[in-house]
Amino acid sequence: MRHLDWGLDGTTVLVTGGAGAIGRAICEGFAEAGARVAVADLDGAAAEAVAGPLGGAGFAIDLTRIADLPRLVAQVEARLGLPASLVNAAGIIRRNADYLSVTEEEWDAQHAVNLKAAFFLSQAVAARLIAAFAGTLFLLSSWWLARCVLGRGPAVAALVVMALNPFVVQYALYIGSDMPFAALCTLTLALLAQRTDRRSVWRLALAGMAAGCAFLVRHPGILLLPFGMVVALNVQRLTFPRLHVPRSTFHLLVFVLAFFIAIAPQMIVNIRDTGNPFYNQQAKNVWLAVYGDSDWGRWNEVGNDVALTEVILADPARFVGAWWSNLRTFIGAGAESAGDAGQASQLRLLAFPANWLAVIGIALGCVAVLRRRRAAAGG
Repeated sequence: MRHLDWGLDGTTVLVTGGAGAIGRAICEGFAEAGARVAVADLDGAAAEAVAGPLGGAGFAIDLTRIADLPRLVAQVEARLGLPASLVNAAGIIRRNADYLSVTEEEWDAQHAVNLKAAFFLSQAVAARLIAAFAGTLFLLSSWWLARCVLGRGPAVAALVVMALNPFVVQYALYIGSDMPFAALCTLTLALLAQRTDRRSVWRLALAGMAAGCAFLVRHPGILLLPFGMVVALNVQRLTFPRLHVPRSTFHLLVFVLAFFIAIAPQMIVNIRDTGNPFYNQQAKNVWLAVYGDSDWGRWNEVGNDVALTEVILADPARFVGAWWSNLRTFIGAGAESAGDAGQASQLRLLAFPANWLAVIGIALGCVAVLRRRRAAAGG
């Protein structure tokens, strides 16, 4: 395989069933192409025997234990690096004289390894790849934004500080929507910060798409829409060639159109299923944080259509107390704990108050921009 440019040099490949005849051949082929091979098999000793001569590592895994699959991916990442490729070569077959003699246990065993394990292991690898990509995008976007605002030197310093920040690293490793949302928001701001040349139209379009994707990940991303609109309008009022419209108006339309193109598929589904284009379960998340002790087992104790007013009026004192507790923790550390409750559910409680504060900030920013433009026009 080495005579072909497979682009596998230095990458990590995870192969299940690697101790079998077919699996061994696959592992040898990837190793010949320059990849680091992680050999996974029910027989851990046999997996090590295959991996040793190839410079890889062997792992014992029972693929029918779905809960152990994310742990396998973490072990591979710790020893060889994050898997860039996955080969589900493991498989079993129960040979019977005829299909009438196949038992339910044999049927379930085959599908547990051949189908179910392949799906959930692929899911585990994909989740880690998404988390790693989101963390990388967040750091690069942060550097780009800092460079636009502060300059090259401070941008490099900011990148180093963020890359070494335990909180950033923790969220980059956490599989969830937190880091993808932060990365998309930062990318949107970086694109909006570089809008002052002829390529500004394309950058505004990309910013609108990124903002729309941020909204799809987390509903507070909707705040990027008015912010981007303010940025698009804050340009010189020159006539845009051919279209004969103010350039600021054209930029505004580009950004808004790109945003709604990005969210259109989700809006269509929401309208079809609920009749509400901006349907969300934010109030239910707040209920879980306030009254459900962030226990996902209690998720179904309240309906999906519960309103925020219902959540607040059920026990206003408890709501305010819970919100203040989380706000204090959020300001101090960004999360209450490293668990799901501290990183995700509890932070959702901040959504509505934080949104209100953000709206106030955007409004004040708009006032400042208008005053500056009036002062420039008067001068």
